[in-house]
Amino acid sequence: MSSTLRSTGDRIDCDDLKYVFVHGAYNMSAIYTNLEIITTALHPGEGLSHPTGAGGEDNWLIHPDACISPQAVAEIDFDQISSCATDYAAGDDIPGIRYGDNPGALLRNVVCVDQVGDVADAGKLLSTSSGTAGAFMILTEVALVDPTGTTVGEAFNSGVTWGAMGSLHHNRCPLRQRYYQADASAAYDVVAYILNV
Repeated sequence: MSSTLRSTGDRIDCDDLKYVFVHGAYNMSAIYTNLEIITTALHPGEGLSHPTGAGGEDNWLIHPDACISPQAVAEIDFDQISSCATDYAAGDDIPGIRYGDNPGALLRNVVCVDQVGDVADAGKLLSTSSGTAGAFMILTEVALVDPTGTTVGEAFNSGVTWGAMGSLHHNRCPLRQRYYQADASAAYDVVAYILNV
């Protein structure tokens, strides 16, 4: 049976009282990885990575700014906290929506920060270089410049800033924004999807 494409319908909404995971590819359910969080000030919708060093794979860490190895997005556990706006405590065993285990999944309540004037169009890649641990930011293409005016020796602009312009390694984050964001200033939540890679 073939798929049906619809041009209208209800959009997925961001709501602190709903699960981060919406549905997976082919309407599959989530595969969660429950690990102990060793960081404070982390709530559902924020990014997770592993601590460095031996045994780091056994714990979650809020992904640091410019994280080069993002692993998952934190899910809500209503038995531990009341909403996606509530922080987990260090030592809590929390569910993570791992990118590699949930390709094609739709997520809501994904935490983003100010896009620094960038247009928040649908389908743009999200970067971990947001200036805020755990938060994402739209990745903007880095432009080549001609530093000498001779059309030779083109290079990436030396004035590029992390997050606002990104870097090649930030494409390792397999999240894309699902919808156009009319007001991409300050902190906000988005619906995103995990790439099928």
